[in-house]
Amino acid sequence: MNTISSIDNQINHAANQYKPPSNTEKLKYSLKERGFAHLPGLIEKELLQALREECHRLLGSHGIERDFLMKQTANTPRRMVNVRQQDISTNGKIIPALYKSEAMKHLFEEIAGCQFMPCPYKPEEFIINALFKSGNTHGWHWDDYKYGIVFAVEVPEKENGGYVQVVPNSRWNRQRPSVEDVLFDSVIHSFRLEPGDAYIIRTDTSMHRVSEINDGAKRVVVNMVWAAADEVDRVVDHSTMEELFS
Repeated sequence: MNTISSIDNQINHAANQYKPPSNTEKLKYSLKERGFAHLPGLIEKELLQALREECHRLLGSHGIERDFLMKQTANTPRRMVNVRQQDISTNGKIIPALYKSEAMKHLFEEIAGCQFMPCPYKPEEFIINALFKSGNTHGWHWDDYKYGIVFAVEVPEKENGGYVQVVPNSRWNRQRPSVEDVLFDSVIHSFRLEPGDAYIIRTDTSMHRVSEINDGAKRVVVNMVWAAADEVDRVVDHSTMEELFS
């Protein structure tokens, strides 16, 4: 079960629902026009259970609580628990294998329309993010690389928050970041996940956030980043990630 070949087999099986050209084109269109593409049920029952067990084990042993305002994104809040790439790589099996899965990578390459390479900045390869307390949130932000992929492990009911909001075609002004400048002049897309769902998001040109959760709710996801081929040798400012995972 915990091998790359077994994961590839399960991903290939789940990905078949996205093979028809009409489905692939819909996902491509959504990514281009809305800034994200939602893939319901990508992680099936057996793999999801193994992923859930690994996330909870690592959150229990290596989870770090964060609660601060990110200056680089106009002082938006980061209130969450996360597990760093280095701890997952050393102590996990399922998440590193998912990252190495060619079936997984090829599926998202098809949707993004570009070749993916391992992220040159290893702390961004894969992380676990969890919201456990009332008011926990991953506030409005952009990311350093073009695309991010998120796998939902546990999610609240929609009335309890923890849903994703995306503002496509919004650029990050690092010298004068302003959430309000973007929100007051843009359309916001909001969507909710189910356990086992995944989505790909254009993170460098789509301001996005995870809304606050209510008391008693819980949200656990795995975030992954592959770099587009033209990003591998690009100079990237990692100050936000360094602050988040220091």
